[in-house]
Order: sequence, then structure tokens, then C-alpha cells
Amino acid sequence: MKMLKKLKNRKAFSLIELLIVIALLSVVTLPAYMTILNGYELFHDESTYQTVVSDVQLFYNQLNTNIRLSGFDETSIIDSTVELDKYPDLKELVPKNPILVLKIATTFYYLKDTTIYKYSNNEIKLAENISALQIQETSDSNLLTLKTTINVEGRSDTISTSIYDRYETGVE
Repeated sequence: MKMLKKLKNRKAFSLIELLIVIALLSVVTLPAYMTILNGYELFHDESTYQTVVSDVQLFYNQLNTNIRLSGFDETSIIDSTVELDKYPDLKELVPKNPILVLKIATTFYYLKDTTIYKYSNNEIKLAENISALQIQETSDSNLLTLKTTINVEGRSDTISTSIYDRYETGVE
């Protein structure tokens, strides 16, 4: 009975009781917090990946449009220092090893570090997180094949496209 009266007269929690409640709350909420945090990281990684894929597809669409407007005869691949020396403004921007530049009329596209750039009068970023860019032209110059390897948060994929010269191949 005395113990019951003591409990009824008590107006505050002891420090031990508060610590036990805090410990129980943290045990219950920690897994929920970790699940939310993990979900956010997965969402962020996927969002970044989809953004890079979208940027590469926009890059391909821009190339396709520019080639169609300028023609295949205005399109060339610059892959040596001798060819690059003809363009002094570009020479300082393009990495020396390996040299790989796609020239369409007066616009140049190239990979520097992990970013694809477009250069006309100034350098513009088109796509980031690129680990490789391959550009190949068929011997009869009516097909251009591009392969872009992207690398986002350890996830690596290759995206490719082919651009045909419809006037040379007779396709309308």
C-alpha cells in the first residue's frame, strides 16, 4: 500500500525511465529511417541514371538533326593532330589522347574527361558521366554509328545509334 501511495504522489519520470523510452523509440524508428534513406539513395541513383540516358538521347537527336540539315558531305571525324591543327580555337579544348571529334559543318562534338561537349563559338556541356564515346563511319560514308558508354554510381551501360544518309542510300 505504501508503495502504491508513493507511485500516486510521484509527479515526474526518473532519468532511467526517460532513457528507456528514448532507447525503445530509437530501436523502433531506426529501421524505418534506414529504409527511407535507402529508398532515397536508390531513387537518386535511378534519377541520375535516367537523366544521363536522356542527355545522351538528346545528344543523338541533335546530331541527327544537324547531319540532316548540313548533309553527310559536311560531316567528318577528326582523329589526328594534323586535322585538329586546322582549328586553333578547338585545339586547346580537345584532349590530345585520344583525339576524337565529330565535325558537322561548323559545329564540333567531343568527349573531354567524362563530359560530351558541343563547340561552335563556345563550349557547351551536352551530357555528363560518359566513360567512352565511339564514332565510326562506313567506308562509303553513308552510315555513321555512335556508341556511348555511361557510368552512373557503378552502373554501366552502352547506348548506340546509327545515322543513315538517306539521300545516298536511296531511302526516302
